[in-house]
Amino acid sequence: SAAAVLLAFGGGASSVKAETPMTSKERQEKINNIRKNLESYPKVSDQKFWDQKWYGTYFKEENSQEELKNFTEERLKEILDLIEKGATKGDKGETGLAGPVGPAGKAGARGAQ
Repeated sequence: SAAAVLLAFGGGASSVKAETPMTSKERQEKINNIRKNLESYPKVSDQKFWDQKWYGTYFKEENSQEELKNFTEERLKEILDLIEKGATKGDKGETGLAGPVGPAGKAGARGAQ
């Protein structure tokens, strides 16, 4: 965890923040927020990537690539944040039934006399 890394590499215990698990509601809100943000994916047809001059219209490729890069990095950071907080894990299920007893093991070696 982040706390273990900080302690191992010189971060004092005072600089370690306790990690609290996310509730199902918080997890779902984060996931819904990422879904909503994905709808704003930069599109080539967006007017901000086009410029009109006296000689015609041209596509501003550098602007498009930069915005696409920033968008992708932000969404990946959001997803990694969810993974680090354990948000991809579902709620803990009920404990299952005990399995059958296994076969008896071999007799151990004779002890010192």
